[in-house]
Amino acid sequence: MSDLATSAVIASQSQTQLSMANAMLKSAHQQDQAVVDMLSQAVEQGQAQAPAPASMGAAVDMTV
Repeated sequence: MSDLATSAVIASQSQTQLSMANAMLKSAHQQDQAVVDMLSQAVEQGQAQAPAPASMGAAVDMTV
């Protein structure tokens, strides 16, 4: 009987550890997604701004 109880406790602990690992992975994914969203928004805002003036070097002349 004690072997059965021990097995049940070990299984419960394993399930708890797995649940905690899942929660941490989900949290890390949400944080990564927030960074991606922030960078995407910054890129979109940068593209929406007025183009650079003519003398700002938007194109590089490579002729020698």
